[in-house]
Amino acid sequence: MESPHRTAVSWAALCAALICSWSLGVRAQSGPERRVALFSAGGSQQEVEFADGIVSQLTAALAAEHIVVVAPRLAAPPAQPAPAVLAELRKAGTAGLREVGAGRRSAQEIFLTYQPDIERALSLASAVEDDQGRSTLWNLCLLQVQLMVMLPDGAEGPLVTDVVRECRRRFPDQREFAKVWSQEVLNVFQAIPAESATLDIRSAPASCEIRIYGAPVGLTPARVQVEPGTQEVLLRCAGGRQSALHTVKAAGETPLVIRLDGDAALQSQGFEASLLYPRGVGLQHAREHAAALAGEATADSFVLALPKQGELELSIQRTSGELLGSVTVARGASREERERAVTALLHPGRTESANSAKPAKATSPRRARADRWLGGSLLGLSLLSSIWPLTAIAKDGDCFGSSCDRVWSGTGAKTWLPVGVCIGGAIAGTVVLWAAPFGRRAYRVQLGVLSLQLGGTF
Repeated sequence: MESPHRTAVSWAALCAALICSWSLGVRAQSGPERRVALFSAGGSQQEVEFADGIVSQLTAALAAEHIVVVAPRLAAPPAQPAPAVLAELRKAGTAGLREVGAGRRSAQEIFLTYQPDIERALSLASAVEDDQGRSTLWNLCLLQVQLMVMLPDGAEGPLVTDVVRECRRRFPDQREFAKVWSQEVLNVFQAIPAESATLDIRSAPASCEIRIYGAPVGLTPARVQVEPGTQEVLLRCAGGRQSALHTVKAAGETPLVIRLDGDAALQSQGFEASLLYPRGVGLQHAREHAAALAGEATADSFVLALPKQGELELSIQRTSGELLGSVTVARGASREERERAVTALLHPGRTESANSAKPAKATSPRRARADRWLGGSLLGLSLLSSIWPLTAIAKDGDCFGSSCDRVWSGTGAKTWLPVGVCIGGAIAGTVVLWAAPFGRRAYRVQLGVLSLQLGGTF
């Protein structure tokens, strides 16, 4: 008679194996995430456009291999807002404080009324540099804290913690509290501990003034302690030169290298950034500029398309400087020739003839998710078909007692033979999925192995 305990154990093992094998399949499909930045450079608009065309093909090839393309976040230096804008914000902050003191409306109603002014003040943090203007923006941020504290359980909730840290992050130079603020606001700032991250900022040229959200914090090179999270960094250098506004995420110790020539050459952004050097001045530094910008985008490596004597050099290297590979493409190259060059760049060891080269096809995120589900499900079914005969043995009591004589004689041998075939097939299927993720050939092999397993099992 079948033991209920053995049945429960066998079914529990079956479910656990299915869940673990599916997770293993998904991990085998996805693997570690690779992050690559793409740059095209040139001394004229025509050279940049020619390089952009090849970089676009490279983007499709990277998408087909599920490599993440990243780009730095740069913007033009913000313009100082008009005095009327700051006067309007100051008026809004004063009116909000009066409403808080009057107590005629709830904190939520007051917050909804002045939320646009508060958000506008926060967005102007990098643009306002004078003390009076920054004090106005700081006090609007404190108004938001005051309203959060007035909400039920506001002083102990996560929202007020986020708002306090937002004020500290955007206004690192403001720590003064006017007498108009309640003791609850002071207590909240004292109760929430300050967090710290380090921005290791270097520049070319050196000795530039560093401004983080508009606040001066020192000269380059410098290690600046900031609140973790998004930071907006601007450099002011001798001769009236200034960098672009760099948006970086500070966490732990974050290096940031800003090259003013590279900032000036950056023409377009997105997945494919273009570096234009008028009359070729500074083009020899394009690789250094691309490396700095790729590091800022937290890329593992970057690809640079650089014109050289009538040809285009495609090179891929790590942000640390290690060259991984390079190819050249003639100006009059056909689309198929450019596709072969892209394949040779991404897979230096792969040799393909001109007739066998196939263009890389971009894979949508929906297709990528479907591939992961399919791979994980096939591997799960493969291991499931391996474990099913074992559960049958457990139910029959072949090997759950003091004797296992039946296993190696008569029906036992016939049972263990398909079990061995199934387990071997599951291992082979796992290796295939791990070595060739997302490939249709891998799925065909896996389906064939699964069919043999099911045939051997039943």
